[in-house]
Amino acid sequence: MAKGIAAHGVQLGGIDWEKLAQSFGADGVTVATEQALANALQAPLLSQRTTVIGVRIDACGYVAQFNALREL
Repeated sequence: MAKGIAAHGVQLGGIDWEKLAQSFGADGVTVATEQALANALQAPLLSQRTTVIGVRIDACGYVAQFNALREL
């Protein structure tokens, strides 16, 4: 909650991105580290298949990033 305003409509929870991708005939993978993301980016290049990559990120850095962008 920033500035006393509740966070409504900003979180996407409970979505299985891998299964969603598969339901459209694509490959899907979920990653949580930079190394896993690097690996996940290589796989579709080799397979030449459409791939959805779900990336789990830690939201704690958002405030600092937004503040840095405001200063540009």
